[in-house]
Amino acid sequence: MDQGFYWVQQGDTQPEVWYFADGEGGGWFKPNKSLPVHPEDFVSQGYNVISERLAPPGE
Repeated sequence: MDQGFYWVQQGDTQPEVWYFADGEGGGWFKPNKSLPVHPEDFVSQGYNVISERLAPPGE
C-alpha cells in the first residue's frame, strides 16, 4: 500500500477519506485524529479500503 489518501468504509457506514502513512509510527489516520490505527487493528475493526490511492487535483 502506498502512502496517501484513500476512501475507507466500515460496514454500511458513510465512507470517509483516511490517510495511510507507511513506515515506523505509521498506519491509518482517521479524519481529525492524530494517532494512527495500526494496520492489523484496521482490519480487525472491519474497515475496508474501497478505492485506489487518491490523486491530488491536476495530477
